[in-house]
Amino acid sequence: MFVIALLMLLSITYSFDTKSRITNEWIEIKPTIKFSEGYEIGRPYYQSRSWTRMTYNSQSQKLFFYDGYMNTAFNIPQTIYANALYEADFETDTIRMVLTSNWRKDTVRSVTNPDSLISYWYNPDSVTHPKPFDRHTYGCFLYAAHTNSIYIANGASGGNAKRVQDCWRYSFDESRWIFIDTVRRHLTCCNTEYENHLMHIPGSNKMYQTMRCQNDHICIWELNLDTHKWTKLTNLAQSNQLWGAMGTADTKRNRYVFYAGRVGNGATNELNVYYPAEHRVEKLIPKSDTLPGAATYPYFAYDQKNDVYLLHGSGIGTWVYDPNTDLWKRINTVRNPLNNRLMEYHAEKNVFVAWDASGRSMWLFKYSPDNVKAEIASIVNDKINISASPNPFNPSTKLIIHGFAGMPKAKVTIYTIKGELVRTITLPSNNHSLMIVDFNAKDLRSGTYIARVSAENITAEKKIIYIR
Repeated sequence: MFVIALLMLLSITYSFDTKSRITNEWIEIKPTIKFSEGYEIGRPYYQSRSWTRMTYNSQSQKLFFYDGYMNTAFNIPQTIYANALYEADFETDTIRMVLTSNWRKDTVRSVTNPDSLISYWYNPDSVTHPKPFDRHTYGCFLYAAHTNSIYIANGASGGNAKRVQDCWRYSFDESRWIFIDTVRRHLTCCNTEYENHLMHIPGSNKMYQTMRCQNDHICIWELNLDTHKWTKLTNLAQSNQLWGAMGTADTKRNRYVFYAGRVGNGATNELNVYYPAEHRVEKLIPKSDTLPGAATYPYFAYDQKNDVYLLHGSGIGTWVYDPNTDLWKRINTVRNPLNNRLMEYHAEKNVFVAWDASGRSMWLFKYSPDNVKAEIASIVNDKINISASPNPFNPSTKLIIHGFAGMPKAKVTIYTIKGELVRTITLPSNNHSLMIVDFNAKDLRSGTYIARVSAENITAEKKIIYIR
């Protein structure tokens, strides 16, 4: 009955104040999509699966993405490319095309039927107001408050990535696209166009572009937002591909965090971090025993108010990662958006906004740490334990230890049922969240023993039975 009532509740049209009070649940909005007049003429149909990302304009407090359309120019009728900037306003439930061209309507006589008039639209400002070539932008679509602009760099279109080796920015101050360059020849070192990512820490005057190169390295270029000049940084070793990964800026720690991606031909669930100030990458090792599933192009964004990362993906559900405890926690939600990569955190409203491209829906998610952090705390307590397999055993068993990662002077002691110490096993100082220790009792009498793991002021015990 509770689930039915909640589903009925979620089907209601809400005001923003009501929507913003619903926590730890996805709320669906059916927005009105407003196109610029004439823009749709000649396009097979609108479909916002544009292989791009959503970005947040902190000055206008609006979210933006690059739209898609079904392209037939390369005899690939199901290929979707992005070619227009859209503004998402969930307070008015509107998706609005940002007008960057002066489209005009005209009429001509048909060549095959001179008595018939044909109406068409054209853009006389295509030279004075140029715009980027149609493309998949992948991870290279990002706003920077320093210039009040959205940047795109490189991409792929029509199977010919060389056609889009360029960089543009859309200036909100000038209401137009501004061409930056095509002079960088860095793509000669890259294996793929699909692993490009733009990274920017709000408040900085630098932006970074990363992509995978030969020998499992990543090339990183730095863009000065004052001069708009690029500088190539040294390559960095990286074990997995960034194709299919989604990144987000961690403003508290001045780093950029990627989730997922691919290793070989399969997806991964790794967390990789780039620190711009130190120009280094590292892999985060969560302490959770239960992790989100492997994914490519999931929703992934940072909640700067609650200091957590939100993850959602098709088949893996909705998760929160707490960087302070290095723990993942799944949030059970009743309704979920379809999987696509368009999600961003709206800082002023403290909500996540996702654009479900397949269903033309916006989704809101407001995270509340009240119950989730309590559950995370309980996980920490539950994790500190020791078990044995097999149990009973003869003559050896494996002691499985949880939750002592990084604790100094951790050890396992074995006692008889009367409290007599018979064995001490010191654990390594670099121990992990899950450890397995072999215990052989062939020199002991059969009977019941106590296996105790301890570190600092924390202990956990397990009865183990040795049967000859």
